[in-house]
Amino acid sequence: MAKGNKRPPGAPVVQQEVPPVAPIAGDAQRETFDLMDTSALKRALDDAAVGAVLDAGMQELYTVSNLKIGFGLFTCLWAVLAQFFPKKHPHHWHVLVASLVIYAICTLVLNLLLWRMEGDAFLFAVSVSNSGQRRGTIVTLSSIMPKYQEQYSLIFRHRDGLLDLPREVSKLEDSITEWFDSDGCMLKTKFQQRVKQVLQTPGGITSPQIKNQR
Repeated sequence: MAKGNKRPPGAPVVQQEVPPVAPIAGDAQRETFDLMDTSALKRALDDAAVGAVLDAGMQELYTVSNLKIGFGLFTCLWAVLAQFFPKKHPHHWHVLVASLVIYAICTLVLNLLLWRMEGDAFLFAVSVSNSGQRRGTIVTLSSIMPKYQEQYSLIFRHRDGLLDLPREVSKLEDSITEWFDSDGCMLKTKFQQRVKQVLQTPGGITSPQIKNQR
């Protein structure tokens, strides 16, 4: 050792900071989840399924959302009319009664329509032509993942109209260990490729439970 590098006796040891290791390319974009948080895992898979369906050339339908907004605005207009009616209470009691009746009717009709059209679906999509015209059938997505269980089920329902019953039902069902590694990183590309396969073959990949319901 050179004489200039010798440390005098009793001098404190100087610790040098180790520079951080640069992340591997692509790791920054990887999402990591708690494998015990079934809600977060289900939400991540649902979002990835939506991305896969839209990436496959389908377009999201906003008919149900617009229907909710329309009913909400209609009932709000009656509430505003009852609030700012020129006559004071109790001379405008008939307007108050009418607004309450209309609100109850709209709520009932909206719930019935959503029960028939929406159910537990989180996506409505349809294929469109280059001119923007709708073609093909409507596809709805819904999913099931019981709490504290590893089984995830993604259900595809193909129907001709929003009020029509499904004519084809397909189901992608597997353990989350297929879509997440041991560190909780999501295998998004693998999952989305499988979703596109089921989407392109309606009724082709179907669980026995769904077949028995048809």
